[in-house]
This record gives sequence, C-alpha cells and structure tokens, in this order.
Amino acid sequence: MPYEPYHFFSVRSAYPGLPMKDLKEIAKALMDGPGLTWFDFQGRVIASFGMRKMAPKVYEAWLVCSDLASSRTIQLISLIRRHLAAHVRDLRPDRIQAVILTDRPVQVRLVKRIMKFEYEGTLRKYLYGRDHYMFALIPGG
Repeated sequence: MPYEPYHFFSVRSAYPGLPMKDLKEIAKALMDGPGLTWFDFQGRVIASFGMRKMAPKVYEAWLVCSDLASSRTIQLISLIRRHLAAHVRDLRPDRIQAVILTDRPVQVRLVKRIMKFEYEGTLRKYLYGRDHYMFALIPGG
C-alpha cells in the first residue's frame, strides 16, 4: 500500500521522547517521494519504506519498522530490494543516501552488508540532538 503519514504513527517508537509536533513533521516529510507500507493480516503496520527527493537526482532512502518486522526480516529485505531496484530503474538517481541512528546496529547491517550502501561518515548531533551515520549508494558506480 502507498505510504501515508498516519502509517508513521504506528511505528513512532523509533523516535522515543520526540514531541508530537516533530513527529508530525517527520511523517509529512516522508511524503516527498515514493513510499510504501507493509501491513500484516490484522492490519498492523510492519514497516514503511521509501525515498524522498533531496535534490535533482539525489534521494534519501528511509525505513521505519515496528516490532513486528523482527520476525519477518527475510521478507522485509526482499521487499526493500525490489522497491529500491524499481526506483533505481525508474528514477535513475545519481545518489541514494541513508541516514541511520548510531544506536541501530540492525539497520546499519541491513544498509551496509545487505543493501550494499557505503559508509561515508558520522553526522554528530544531526537530527534531534542525536548522532547518525551517513551511507550512500551510487547506482552503476
């Protein structure tokens, strides 16, 4: 199903302690590009994933998972790979970047080892006073 901002609020635990105003800004910002949400059969959000345009030919990939995603890792990886490949084919980006909280080792492994993004550095106090890692994928590069 295409991503809608209300899906984000089902998995907002990725940003504990943030005020609702900031959470609403994040949910809305994720609409700036193609995205999808994966639900289970009970209608609960498993994960939302997409890319938002940062500049011409430059996109930022994003992923927000609920606790339900941990038991569906292989399916989630397959879904993300298909979605990413389709966007690379259709959008022909020069760069896709991913910014990940430094305290999220599972997401770091996903992006680095499985999705083949390259580590570019640490962004100190980047968003909401928290440190993040910057990764990039250069299609065809």
